[in-house]
Amino acid sequence: MTAFLWSFENLARLCDHKDPEVKCWAAGRIRRLYPKEAGPLMAGLLSDRNEPVTGQAAAYFCDEPDRNFADALLAAFRKSSRIAAKRIGYALALMKDGRLLDAVRDKHTRIPGADPADFAGALMNVALLETDESQRYVEDALRHLDSFDDFKEMAAGAFFSANIEAGTDIGKLLLFAYHSGVSGYIPAILAKIANRAGAWCPVDALAGKPGKGKASKVLAGEVEASLALLAGTEYKHVGNAIEKLLKKRRFDEILEEAERTALAIQQGKRLERGEDAYLRWQARRDVPFFHCAALAALKATAAEAPAAQRETMAAIAVIVLALLTEFRSLIALNTETLDADAAIDLFFEERPDAPQDDAIMDLFAEKADVKSLVREAVRRVSQLPFTQANGRFIRFAGRFIDEGLARDLLAVDFKGNGFEDDVIEAVGKLSPLSIPLLRPFFEKNDPAGIPLALRILENLPTEEAVNLILDHWSLLWGEYRDCLLDTVACIGDKRFIPPLKVELKEGEQAEGEAFCILCLINGAADPELERIKREIELREEREKRLQGAMEKGDMGAFLREPLEIPLQCRSCRNVYHYTVGKVFVAVDAKDTVIQDQIVCKKCGALDHYEFTNEAMVAVTARLALLTLDPGTVKMDRDEMTVVPIGTTSSFGKEIPLQDLVDKYEKKLRKNPESPELLIGFANALRQIKRREDSVPFYERAIKNDPLAVEGHVSLGEYAFDKGDLDAAFSHYSRAAEIMDRGHYYRLTADPDQFREGLLDKLMMVAERLGRGLPHPGEQRPGGQEPVRPRRAVGRNHPCPCGSGKKYKKCCLLKESGQGAAPAEPVPRKPPAPDPVFRRLRESLARYAEREISRKDFLMATGIFWNTETREPIMLPERASRDKGQFHDWFIHDYRTADGKTILEGFCDRRLSSLSEDERRLADSLMRSYQSIYEVLAVREGEGLTIRDLFTGETMDVEEVSGSYEAVQWDLVQVRVYTMDGTCRFAGNGQTMPRMRLADLKAYLDNARRSFEADTDRAGWPVFLKENAFLIGRFFDEVVEEPPVLLTEERHRIISSRARFTVSDCGRTRKLLSGEYDFADEEEIPSGGVSFSWLKRGPSKDWEMGHESDEKGMVATSSIVHPSGKMTFTVLGTVNLYPDRLILECMSRERLERGKKRLQDLMQGAIRHRIDEFEDIRVAMERHKEKGEGAKPIKNEGARAMLASIMQKHMSAWPDKEIPALGGKTPREAVATKAGREKVLGLIKDMENGEARKKKAGEPFIDLGPLRRELGIGRDEG
Repeated sequence: MTAFLWSFENLARLCDHKDPEVKCWAAGRIRRLYPKEAGPLMAGLLSDRNEPVTGQAAAYFCDEPDRNFADALLAAFRKSSRIAAKRIGYALALMKDGRLLDAVRDKHTRIPGADPADFAGALMNVALLETDESQRYVEDALRHLDSFDDFKEMAAGAFFSANIEAGTDIGKLLLFAYHSGVSGYIPAILAKIANRAGAWCPVDALAGKPGKGKASKVLAGEVEASLALLAGTEYKHVGNAIEKLLKKRRFDEILEEAERTALAIQQGKRLERGEDAYLRWQARRDVPFFHCAALAALKATAAEAPAAQRETMAAIAVIVLALLTEFRSLIALNTETLDADAAIDLFFEERPDAPQDDAIMDLFAEKADVKSLVREAVRRVSQLPFTQANGRFIRFAGRFIDEGLARDLLAVDFKGNGFEDDVIEAVGKLSPLSIPLLRPFFEKNDPAGIPLALRILENLPTEEAVNLILDHWSLLWGEYRDCLLDTVACIGDKRFIPPLKVELKEGEQAEGEAFCILCLINGAADPELERIKREIELREEREKRLQGAMEKGDMGAFLREPLEIPLQCRSCRNVYHYTVGKVFVAVDAKDTVIQDQIVCKKCGALDHYEFTNEAMVAVTARLALLTLDPGTVKMDRDEMTVVPIGTTSSFGKEIPLQDLVDKYEKKLRKNPESPELLIGFANALRQIKRREDSVPFYERAIKNDPLAVEGHVSLGEYAFDKGDLDAAFSHYSRAAEIMDRGHYYRLTADPDQFREGLLDKLMMVAERLGRGLPHPGEQRPGGQEPVRPRRAVGRNHPCPCGSGKKYKKCCLLKESGQGAAPAEPVPRKPPAPDPVFRRLRESLARYAEREISRKDFLMATGIFWNTETREPIMLPERASRDKGQFHDWFIHDYRTADGKTILEGFCDRRLSSLSEDERRLADSLMRSYQSIYEVLAVREGEGLTIRDLFTGETMDVEEVSGSYEAVQWDLVQVRVYTMDGTCRFAGNGQTMPRMRLADLKAYLDNARRSFEADTDRAGWPVFLKENAFLIGRFFDEVVEEPPVLLTEERHRIISSRARFTVSDCGRTRKLLSGEYDFADEEEIPSGGVSFSWLKRGPSKDWEMGHESDEKGMVATSSIVHPSGKMTFTVLGTVNLYPDRLILECMSRERLERGKKRLQDLMQGAIRHRIDEFEDIRVAMERHKEKGEGAKPIKNEGARAMLASIMQKHMSAWPDKEIPALGGKTPREAVATKAGREKVLGLIKDMENGEARKKKAGEPFIDLGPLRRELGIGRDEG
């Protein structure tokens, strides 16, 4: 007996191991190495709780049926399910144990509620019992097929196979399928008929419409092969006749011809071999009885078959008939009366194997010259390695195998035609004697022989086998790893552990499992075991998850699942498995590209690999899932792992990637130093995952053209991915420096998106190196340690620091060198109370209410507001914005019927009741008047320095409240009085627009001259005392309409809003997030999310409108890249809620463009409901009333960056043509006195606006450099 490394006793002990994987391994080894002794042990394992262990025990009894263990098998069957139940049932069926049928009945008492796979397996085993009762049970099961609902078409094939095996009349099965009304049943029964006859004909090949698609091609190929087979026999004329009938589509006649030929063949053998032999053959249903019965049934039931299936039925009849002619010599064959010569002729026929061949081989064993027959069989195998008879020839040789025969069989190269298993079985019978025969394969590195040899060694766990493998370990690991791992795991010797550990790589399932089982069975402890076990657990969880998805019919879950595929490194040629999240497949061009970055587990090569056949099969299988469920066609491609795409476009046409590489190589031979070709070639190499090869070509490109932006960026990406941050920073910095003036040769992305991506990468690398990017006002702390490299993070992805914020709202701000947010403003200092002023005003108010007539009030109202003096009072719209100016004028300046002001009348009557301070205050107020003052300076918390625009008088005003509101160059309509040498405001000031200041002064100047001519009283104070109400009238009567507000595209600004209903909020959000022109995703109240619609990508190009700049003012809104180097115009805002979407824009044109953009993008996910429009000034006022004004930017770095962009814009202002300057530039205009005044007015307007921004906490700019540039001093104005 052969001395194996593992004794029966050792393996038996391992069968009690706590780890189920070890038990399963030991059971499998015992089954192979010690089949004769294993019965009792295997019977005990049938009750194991671990299904794979039970499956191994059941498989043993399938190989070694023994009725002594039938009771144990029956008990195990009642408790088992799925694969274990199927195997145990098969073993009982082989033993012809009729109790199996009762057990199946008990197990599946309610067939409609049974698991389809379990029940189909049980049904096939019952069919193998070959009893009348079992046949009736199997046939009766057809009645329950419809109860399996969605699985009935899938289960139909198994039900029909079981019935065919049980001997159910084929005609009955055909009629059942015809009359069922289920479209899938007919293809299922026809496919099973063809398969049972010996043809390969999948259901899919019969399920489609005849003559359509790949399915028809498969069937047509089988028919063509069948006709060729007939042409090589004495039935050539039949084949010719059938071929003509096929062309004429006379399918019923084909069925008749096939049946007629079958009957003729049967009748000939009946006459040749006698009636008894023929009847015996019929009763036993020996091959090819089924072929004859099938052809008869197809013909007999044709009249009831659907007309659409006649062509398929005819095709199946042709296939079955051709196979019948191959087996015709076995009709009515009685092997018991067969003479030797006839047996030899039958055995060596060119035909498929049949059950009768085993009886023939038994006859040969009794012959004296059996050795010569064996040698003849081996000779035929050697000469014709592809003939279909080789399987029985090799099995016959295996009965009498010796070293010579084994050597001859091992020398045959079968080219993967399926006879290798027979050779392994035959040669393996030599046990250790076969090892010297296998050694030459290893020494010669025979690519066909080594896999065969390793499979033979799997069942030879001997010292010699272990030594042979260890002697050639490097060769086997490098080129035959999968076969080696299988063999090593089967042999199980502990000496394999050290070399295998050296090769362990994370994520490699096969080598991890082999290492794990070797350690466990040999009792070796290793730290790697925990990692491997965790990987196995995760893989099992994934399989369970996918199994659950399959049971639910959720194909989308499969399409979303990452793909684990083997890839071969182009550098070290090793194959490893990688989990990838995105694979793009150009189906027509056969291009396959992985988006994920792949680093070789052996040599570290970056994105430098090629697909293995196994990887392509996995990718193709995933693509095939798209055709299984129509719902997956609508699935978002971003969710898919494998995505079908169009072919690559280059040189003006679509072209496969490898062809693209070849074209570039050809062009580079003619022009080897062209930067354009070098960049293109390097890009092509990178696309086919030869990234290491692409680097020298990028380097040559930037050497020949230092302004080749793509070259610097690609080298920066390569350096970053390799972990060389200094080199990455160098290349990215150079690319950012030249990105606006550099050269782009093969840029396929949007240019803005490319530049923005470059800046993102530069900022990330700079931060990780501890350098940051310079921004105005930035103070970076010294001694900061570089941050460890991490993978690139998208701006809208969760921040890797774990804060829960988006990256752009968290660490991206830090990485861009931005400082902390400004501190909260200091609380305002409350104004000092003036009790004298308060008492006097209260007394005046009471006096006016009691003493002043209604007529005087109506008259004052009419004068001030320029309205009719009658009841009811109708005030103009501007009265709603009055901050007390009317009341102030009414008390101090309006003269009643007696010619006195209310204040003067009050003093005449109540002077004695006033205190000294009140008298002095009243006297000062009587001399005061309302005027317009320009704010020259603001002393926050104290007061203002102002200048009277009409008298030119400058004064310091003690005004605490106003100092918190006013900014430089504000215009304020207010009354100023003097008390004890201190100037104060008498009430609230009214801020006035600067835009029409010159017109207002001219209007009042004309009125003053008329007043002076009429009254002989001169001077602005006298005029304003009597006529301050004219200031308001100017804005009612004289001032022109405000300027037309325009967008960048020269369209009129109007608040525009489009409302949509949303059918799928999640999909809509995902679509928006994936588009370059929708950015800055923000959560908003009511469960919504907001996007900025930007002028870039698909929304970048616009046709300009026809509005003129002369009477218009362009208003823009922009966002700034965190680097401060790019800005993008905001076209609108998209607010998305669970049930609706709102698009807000600043012009009708933008709204229409935005609506079309959204509807084209969403493809039915949103539905337009209504458009709304509102005057922009009304909308702004409404938002202001609701407190919805612009929020200040609090991040100091962001403020500085925006200020930097604004400063850059302002630096170009002196040389821009300005409509307000008559089309001149400011630099040209300051050459004249009038032009200089206009420029100064514009600068003051801008300084006033910037001061207002500063007050509001918004980014602002200092216009001092602009003044210096134009030679206008700070003191001017």
